[in-house]
Amino acid sequence: MTTPLFDGIRKYADKGVSSFHTPGHSANAPFINKIMTAELDLTELSETASLYDGGDIIEQSEKNMADIFGAKKSLYSGGGCTLCIQTMLRLCAKNGGKIIAGRTIHKSAVNAMALLGLEPVWIYPEQNAGEGFNGRITASAVEKALIDNSDVCAVYITTPDYFGVISPVHEIAQVTRKYSVPFLVDNAHGSHLIYFDKHPITRGADMSACSLHKTLPVLTGGAVLNIGNSDYINFSKQAMADFGSTSPSFLTLASLDLCTEWMKSEGEAEFSRLELVNEVMTNMALKRGALAAEGECDPVRLCIDTSPLGLDGNAAYRYFRDRMVEPEMHDGTKTVFILTPFNTERDFERLFTAIEDLEQVGAPILHENRLFRPAVAMSLREAFMAQKITLPIMQAVGKVAAQSVCSCPPGIPPVMAGEVVDMDTALLLKDYGFDYLNVVK
Repeated sequence: MTTPLFDGIRKYADKGVSSFHTPGHSANAPFINKIMTAELDLTELSETASLYDGGDIIEQSEKNMADIFGAKKSLYSGGGCTLCIQTMLRLCAKNGGKIIAGRTIHKSAVNAMALLGLEPVWIYPEQNAGEGFNGRITASAVEKALIDNSDVCAVYITTPDYFGVISPVHEIAQVTRKYSVPFLVDNAHGSHLIYFDKHPITRGADMSACSLHKTLPVLTGGAVLNIGNSDYINFSKQAMADFGSTSPSFLTLASLDLCTEWMKSEGEAEFSRLELVNEVMTNMALKRGALAAEGECDPVRLCIDTSPLGLDGNAAYRYFRDRMVEPEMHDGTKTVFILTPFNTERDFERLFTAIEDLEQVGAPILHENRLFRPAVAMSLREAFMAQKITLPIMQAVGKVAAQSVCSCPPGIPPVMAGEVVDMDTALLLKDYGFDYLNVVK
């Protein structure tokens, strides 16, 4: 009997590649080693408590986390940000209904909306972050959607997006308060923004799903639902239990607990240092001719667009990997790196040298407008729950999608369940690497 999964993971780890991807401990957070032992891999016991019951050592630790974020309540998740997103939506769902949602969205939110019978009213980002970037959801777009749709149970956006672009949460929060509608934020990639006065909770969001394992020293799957409005505290544990596993990893929960201590004692200084590192990296990339997003962005997320150099996303990804640098992701023209306080000097030297050595390899690549707005044929839930067939992408043209597809969530999904697949969408999906699509039978 072979062990292909373990062998593959071990083989990659042994390469010694510099990690600029999740999880945020970058395999170097010293206190993580305290819990990486089989004897601490426990279940719910009288000494260890239960994640969803409250009044125990888990809740004491959650209170410490709430103090850090300035939240009315913080709930631990061992099921990643997905569980936090499901819980937020569950707390606001009123037997289905409409929800105003930014089209820059993670598929876990779309799936939860379908299961809860929520019908999204899509708002698209304004392209105000520079050429090639998705841009930001604006307060004016949210207000227009609220005026046009009076029966809305919540407003939901993702910020920052995968490329570090931050939407104006404070302005949107003012609008949602004006219309007495809860404001939910998928802040999966921005837990650390608490150190830069840019966190959604401090800017007025009612609830914020924060995937700590992405940018902070937490084991994979460790996330926190931060509640800024006390109206949503009652039944929040029950709402999370509706979706969550009854067997969360106590290793992951313990890493959240240890992270609170690190965040309070060292986090601010470490992220201030990291901001300077990112500034140096970004300036070098700009000097070499690459592009970066404009306006307010995550101060420690490095995202460079190499299209002016003739390098598309795939070529840039291979370029960095050949230099022992592993990015977080890439798309058609951009490459994303998650810098963390636990990257080593060797890591940063490798990345800086790779950026410094970038050069023109061909004609600049033109950006295409990929903000398609497909026609809607049926509700999200109806299509999601319908009988499906799988077709080659080009044969799916004219059919109704039975799944929501995106190459790099949270991006702009070219098609959602219930929308008609047109030729432009099919060609884009093909370009993203999708050869087949589930459609309504």
